[in-house]
Amino acid sequence: MPALQQYQQLSAIHKIIIAALFSAVLLLFSIAGTHFKLFESLEDRSIDYRFLIRGEQAPEETPIVLVFVDDTSAMKYGFRSPTPRSLLAHLVNTLNDKGAKVIGLDFVLDRPHREADDLLLAKALQQANGKVVLARPEQQDGESDITRSQIQNTMPAFAEFVKEGYSGVRLGAGDIVRRMKVGFEDKQLSFVSQIYYHFTGTYPTLETAPDSTIPINFLGLPTRLSDAEPVFPVFAANEVSQLPDIFFQNKIVLVGSGIPDLGDIFLTPFSLEENGFLPMFGVELHAIVLDMLLRDRYLSEFPTSLFFVLLACYFFGAAICFFFLPIRWSLPCFVVVFFGWLTLTSATFSYTALIIPAILPITCLGILFACCLLVSNIAETKHSRFLKQTFKQYISPELVDQLVTNPKQINLGGETKNLTILFSDLEGFTSFSEKLKPRELVSLLNEYLGEMTDVLFKEKGTLDKYQGDAIMAIFGAPLEQPDHPIRACQTALHMQTALTKLNQQWEDLGRIQLKVRIGINTGIVVVGNIGSKDRYDYTVIGDEVNLASRLEGVNKMFGTSILISESTCDQLGNDYLTRELGRIVVKGKTQAITVYELISHASEPLDELQQNIHRLYQEGLENFYNQNFQAAQQIFTELVEKHQDPPADFMLYQAKLLIKQQPESDWQGEIFLYQK
Repeated sequence: MPALQQYQQLSAIHKIIIAALFSAVLLLFSIAGTHFKLFESLEDRSIDYRFLIRGEQAPEETPIVLVFVDDTSAMKYGFRSPTPRSLLAHLVNTLNDKGAKVIGLDFVLDRPHREADDLLLAKALQQANGKVVLARPEQQDGESDITRSQIQNTMPAFAEFVKEGYSGVRLGAGDIVRRMKVGFEDKQLSFVSQIYYHFTGTYPTLETAPDSTIPINFLGLPTRLSDAEPVFPVFAANEVSQLPDIFFQNKIVLVGSGIPDLGDIFLTPFSLEENGFLPMFGVELHAIVLDMLLRDRYLSEFPTSLFFVLLACYFFGAAICFFFLPIRWSLPCFVVVFFGWLTLTSATFSYTALIIPAILPITCLGILFACCLLVSNIAETKHSRFLKQTFKQYISPELVDQLVTNPKQINLGGETKNLTILFSDLEGFTSFSEKLKPRELVSLLNEYLGEMTDVLFKEKGTLDKYQGDAIMAIFGAPLEQPDHPIRACQTALHMQTALTKLNQQWEDLGRIQLKVRIGINTGIVVVGNIGSKDRYDYTVIGDEVNLASRLEGVNKMFGTSILISESTCDQLGNDYLTRELGRIVVKGKTQAITVYELISHASEPLDELQQNIHRLYQEGLENFYNQNFQAAQQIFTELVEKHQDPPADFMLYQAKLLIKQQPESDWQGEIFLYQK
């Protein structure tokens, strides 16, 4: 057909030439873009995310020890700021006596304070015999000699006995520290480089940026005295004298402020909203950089020339894919190539500590995709016209448009499927809700429902709806899940575990304790988007849904937490421990169903006492089914009196009723939970 011949507008060679042209233009843009502040800022942010993707790294053997001057330590000397000179003197003397090789004091000592304390510190520094390295502010270019002498020089009484190094912290986008100036060969030596030299006797060989900075390879969350496993050994200043010498012997001991509101704190890539934007103390920043130098734990930046070669190949390969693949595959291809580059940058960062720029390449990739799509769309438009001209005589114009554009449709109809439905509800919600203020109630429910929903989503369940404190969930739709009964039961058990942990937390806070009841049923239901054209829900309807809801309520009668139907239990196999409780007839049903208590996963076996309880209960239940009510009563009584078994209490009541009034001749062991 002529129209089909017009569809192929570009030959293969034309596509290759255009792909090469687009790649060359974007490569030049990338070279120029490396000098744009916007891209520098975004690139810094991308490196932050790579730290989070990599995660925290396990602490390794290091000669560095941190000593924090915290509130408790400082206030023993009567004040917090400036840091008591007598405290510093005591620390220097103690650490010197304990054999520390280098003592780094991350404090600026440029002004006198109490004369007696200053003399005490000067004497301690003198006795340390050159072991102490003192921090001072960095002298910036352009500052006058007068300004430097006034605010940046250490007091002569101290400077005579110490070596000094400037604190070269560099803040980036979002006031997050990402780099530090080291200045090994400059006349001004950094705090870290001075300590490194005094510990090793040499300067490390290190490539730095033009401004003598290096990127900081953070290990994880900022260290605190309460950390279970901090990156560095960390002690409070008032603990040092009580510790064995081995903790400090031949070590680098860095002493710094551990009081957040004194200001020597910095945000890091690990300072997130989830941890309250936890900052890092300045002394730990120095420790991290020093540890990088000592253990060759650098972050390396990808060589510029190789980066642009790699980028040229990336752009050209992507353009070839965009041109030669059908248009309907262009977007998936773009997604793959887009995330492929991000995966490359994340993987190299995580496993090789290599920084490959991420923002410029994916920005250019977006431009490349748009350009290739525009060129391809010109030819595709001709093909669309051909489709309309060919099919308009067979189907309506509206359907032709759908054929061309293929939009996603939302159907209000449903389908019949075998699914598992879970209902959960809080026991006594109405009564305890009346005791709480509205805001407290909402906060409690939000925390509870959030935790339960997280559990549900981990098992790939579908949240149907919240009904106050109740949760309705579906397993097996919309995605097919052959093991949906198992997923539902696993969710129920995990919900109970999660609530137990919540209750433990709330108990410590003096908050109310909750108990959840869960009912699970498997059966044929109708599932789909149900509602009006303007408003609808993805939900399920049918008798099996109602049964799941009834089972949740039946927990109250049996005194149990999780009840499942026979149809659900039959599909669990031997992976879960269950207990048959009885045959019940719920409201809305005429046939009896056997209900089971879900106890635990098979990997958590019952102890001997529990096994004996369940064996006795089963024996009592068999007598109950066989109308041996006296024998059943005796067994259930034993279970109640000796073991306080709630289901036995319920069955004891039923046995007593049937002793007084014998059941009908066709009775099969069922218990009616409503008035017939």
